[in-house]
Amino acid sequence: AGTTFNVSPERAVLKGTVRSYDTPSHRMVYRRILEMATHTATAFGCKATMETVAIVAAVVNAPEPTAFVRAAAQCVLGQANILEHRTMAAEDMGFVLQEIPGCYFFVGCSNGNATSFPHHHPCFDFDERAMMDGVAIMAEAAARYVLSGDDGRANGNGHHAPAPTDRANGR
Repeated sequence: AGTTFNVSPERAVLKGTVRSYDTPSHRMVYRRILEMATHTATAFGCKATMETVAIVAAVVNAPEPTAFVRAAAQCVLGQANILEHRTMAAEDMGFVLQEIPGCYFFVGCSNGNATSFPHHHPCFDFDERAMMDGVAIMAEAAARYVLSGDDGRANGNGHHAPAPTDRANGR
C-alpha cells in the first residue's frame, strides 16, 4: 500500500487466493484470516474488512471413480510410473466434483530434459506426447467402468473378457 516506503497510506488492500483440501478447511481458513486481520487492525487502532469471492472449490476425488482411474493408469503406465500425492489443485473441476462423483488426475508432461520449467512458469513447455498417455488412461478407465458390474467382465488384470453375446439381436 502507498507509493513510498516512509508514508503510511490511508488504506491498504491485500489480495490473494485460498486453497484447501476440502470445504470445511476452506471456510476455516477464511474465518481465521478475518479474525487475524480484525485483531491486528484493532491492535493498531485501525479497521479491517474482508471480501471473499468464491473462485474455485476444493478438488475432492470420489473413491469409486478414483479406483477406476488408478487401475487404468497402472495398466497404461505401470505401477512404477504412478506418483500419488495430495495437491491443492484449484480448478473449476472442484465445482463439478461437488455435483458428480469423479476423479481429477495429473498426467506428467515433462520430457525430462534439464530445461523443463514448472507449470505457471512463463517458459513452461508442455510436451504434447503426454496427451497420448492421458487419453489412454481415460479410455481405459471408461472401459473398466462400462465393463464393470456383477457379470464380472472386467477381470482386474488390465484385460477385459469379451462381452456376452446377445444372440437374439445378432450381436
